[in-house]
Amino acid sequence: MAIGARKGQAVSEKEISQARTFHFGGSVADDSTFRNTVTSTVSTDVAPSAEPPAAAVARTVRRIWADVLEVDIASIDLHHSDFFELGGYSLLALQSIGRLLAEYGVDEVASVELEGALLNRLFEDATPMAQAECLVAGGHGGAAPGGDAGP
Repeated sequence: MAIGARKGQAVSEKEISQARTFHFGGSVADDSTFRNTVTSTVSTDVAPSAEPPAAAVARTVRRIWADVLEVDIASIDLHHSDFFELGGYSLLALQSIGRLLAEYGVDEVASVELEGALLNRLFEDATPMAQAECLVAGGHGGAAPGGDAGP
């Protein structure tokens, strides 16, 4: 099964539900809801010299992508590398998103919304930083164990 959307196109709720069924090996409960966007308030009470909250998350995304795509981590730029140009496709996208959510301890209920938002964001802007910003906007993104320390 492949998701029909390409970079820059929205992914339908049906496609995400089908992909989630494949990814989790089950289906979403009938009473759960799905939204294509994540809205959250991100605290701006950070010292000006401090690293943006998404920077550490972007390094974790880069590490996961390197593993999933089987590429050298040094070849992935946080701001410019494109998941699909690195050899990624929809099922690898779901695998990397699932690993990212698991790494940050996002429970299955919360992951329903975030998975859809992260997948849509990946088709809009397929960079590690875009994925990180989406995860942080969803209320997650503290320093994950195992993140790489590179720039």
